[in-house]
Amino acid sequence: RARTEETAWPRLHYLWQQHPVLSWLEDKLLARFGRHEAPVLHLGTVMQPKESIFLLSGLIPNRKGHPLIQHWFGVHIQDGAYQGILDLPDILTRTGLGSRPLPNTGQAPDIAPLSALLPVVINKAKAAMSERRKAFQDRITPQLNDQLQRLSVLRGRHRNQVQLHFAGLNLPEHRIQDKREAKYREVQKLFGEYETWVQDTMTTEDNPYIKVCAVLIG
Repeated sequence: RARTEETAWPRLHYLWQQHPVLSWLEDKLLARFGRHEAPVLHLGTVMQPKESIFLLSGLIPNRKGHPLIQHWFGVHIQDGAYQGILDLPDILTRTGLGSRPLPNTGQAPDIAPLSALLPVVINKAKAAMSERRKAFQDRITPQLNDQLQRLSVLRGRHRNQVQLHFAGLNLPEHRIQDKREAKYREVQKLFGEYETWVQDTMTTEDNPYIKVCAVLIG
């Protein structure tokens, strides 16, 4: 009967993921967090006492400001000491986040110790993203150099083609030279702009943007 009603929601149906009430609830929950705020999730016995995992999103853009390296990961803390970096799949496996019921205890956690850890967490996160950037650059630099080398060869062919084109013209030498130099400048500008575009697109700066998305605590 619900499928026969093409223009309206059925009067009775399950509270499924696409239900308008759940969409409204998601919007209400997201609106509860302002700028520079993130939820703290109490995972009960899944994690140890005084254990926390800062769930982070790291982003490194290219010179044009387009995201080039993006990574979700966590900084693991135990008893106030840094333990290491965890990739998102490891966090999900370790905590069961998203795969098992995690009831809300209704108790507000003490966030003062977590706030005090933020400088250490961000520094470790930046170091981790810098390592990922280095691995990316090591992989992409040979490709970039190869592309620039091909452009250099192609530019040389274009200059030779210009030379051959004007060599057969029956014009005064000064006019041929003016036209040839203008064409050289046009070729140089075209290839120069493309080389700059390639470098700006494939080159990154070691200044990652780190966002704290959530903190998981035991």
